[in-house]
Amino acid sequence: MENLNEEMLMHSLMVDRYEAEIQLSLEADRIKNDIDALEHNPRPSLKSILEKRQTLEVETRKSEDVSALIEKLGEQRDVVSANLQLTRSKLKQVEDEIQLLEEKRDLTGDRTIKVRISDMKDHTKVLKDRIEFMSAQATGLRESSDIAGRQKELYEAELGVLRTDREAVLALYWRRIMIPVGAIIGIAVLYLFLSRILYPILYKRDRLFTARRLSRYITLAIMLAVVLGFFFRDLKDVGLTIGLTAAAIVIVLQDLFSSFVGWFVIVASRKVRVGDRVEIGGQKGDVVDIQLLRTTLVELNNWLEVDEPTGRVIVLPNNFIFKENVVNYSHIHSRYWNKIDVTVTFETPAAEAEELLTRVL
Repeated sequence: MENLNEEMLMHSLMVDRYEAEIQLSLEADRIKNDIDALEHNPRPSLKSILEKRQTLEVETRKSEDVSALIEKLGEQRDVVSANLQLTRSKLKQVEDEIQLLEEKRDLTGDRTIKVRISDMKDHTKVLKDRIEFMSAQATGLRESSDIAGRQKELYEAELGVLRTDREAVLALYWRRIMIPVGAIIGIAVLYLFLSRILYPILYKRDRLFTARRLSRYITLAIMLAVVLGFFFRDLKDVGLTIGLTAAAIVIVLQDLFSSFVGWFVIVASRKVRVGDRVEIGGQKGDVVDIQLLRTTLVELNNWLEVDEPTGRVIVLPNNFIFKENVVNYSHIHSRYWNKIDVTVTFETPAAEAEELLTRVL
């Protein structure tokens, strides 16, 4: 019973050793299958790069865990070796003491010494059994450490293959990303050519302004399409989520999207243009800008009671085209009728009044 703990520890270490050997075999098969499954000419994508990075992190943690296990097994083996050495020294001491007691018994014939020798021989047997168990423990720890070392070498070899594969995919990805980058640069150069050189030749004033604004939005839309096309493989797996999210955004920001659609209606119908004098929902002013989401007016009249700018700017969301009555003073004719009331008393000379008004006009 005195060596029960040592015996149980020995059996536990032997079980751990066999389990480690089985784990090593399973990991070797798993790593072989994973490496065989690697694509030789993969199509690089952000998703695949992130997956490979995650795999590398997982395998690196496994390698670190095995390193920690090797260190722990080494510490346990040092403790067992120290205890084994101590037990062997104790056994040698007991055997020497037994030899001295036997010599003393032969000289004196003392029977009490014989009983003591018998007890010490029993203790010697216990120590020998303990040494046997400890030796088996040290052997099991050494074998487990060797297996863990082979497992670490296996993980290191796998990490080398995974790093090489990830670097190759990254290099392909950076080469592939040059295509949309080049396309975006080409689109930007084309936009600058049209906006700065061609359009000023073809259009004037408000038509030039509208053409440049449309070109800008179309250019941004094409650039967005190029980017989405490049990342399509990354986005298609989350297409349902994106669709549901987009639907929720449209519902929440319906005024924003109605203003966006309103811009298309305003630009396509040309009922309201930059430079027009309009009245929208009781607000009167000159149109100075029509952006994607809002239209800007310079306010007229109001408390001045004359058609002169008040100095204030009115910003209206483009969905006014669906909600408000729009009065355009400049849509068909460049001039419109106005009236000035002049009070002439009975005492005012009519000829002088006519002469004064003519001079004012």
